[in-house]
Amino acid sequence: MHSLRNLWNGHKSLAAAFLGYYVLGCIATNVVVGGISGVFNFIVFGARLISSSVAAILFAAYCFVATVGVWRSASRYKGAQILPAFIKVVVIIMTPVFIVTTITMIDPRFPVGWWSGD
Repeated sequence: MHSLRNLWNGHKSLAAAFLGYYVLGCIATNVVVGGISGVFNFIVFGARLISSSVAAILFAAYCFVATVGVWRSASRYKGAQILPAFIKVVVIIMTPVFIVTTITMIDPRFPVGWWSGD
């Protein structure tokens, strides 16, 4: 918890915040949350909506903390400002992609209704 608090406050290095907590952390959280949701769906038949919703909320919460941490670490970066600016752009683009990917991994029906407006 202390490590996440340091991340949230931007006290992690930009490399650790971005590569460790954001990229690898979001991927790992995606896999773990998706796996737990799948196991729960297998054990409790018919609970897909509940487990999918909980999984998406947990992943979005972690992704939010990681995004804020990277943003704050980038703002504190003392080197050339092109790197933190680039990382902020990547985070702005990738956070919605991570969240939509998680939702579609948990509930494959999501993109059909969402993208087509059905």
